[in-house]
Amino acid sequence: MTSKVLDKAGYYNERRTTQPKEEEETMPGNPSYYALLSLSIPADIATSPFQLIGIMTYALIIQGH
Repeated sequence: MTSKVLDKAGYYNERRTTQPKEEEETMPGNPSYYALLSLSIPADIATSPFQLIGIMTYALIIQGH
């Protein structure tokens, strides 16, 4: 959730490997989305055990590892 909020706020991560293509329409960020970080960070922390289980299940079943 936090990454989606940062994307909407216009946060630019220098480590991001993909840049928007020139033909893609880019919208400027909205800094008011930073207020949602107070909700998205605790939500990410609370759901992290379930996310970990989902990632492990995906890796074991779908990827066959």
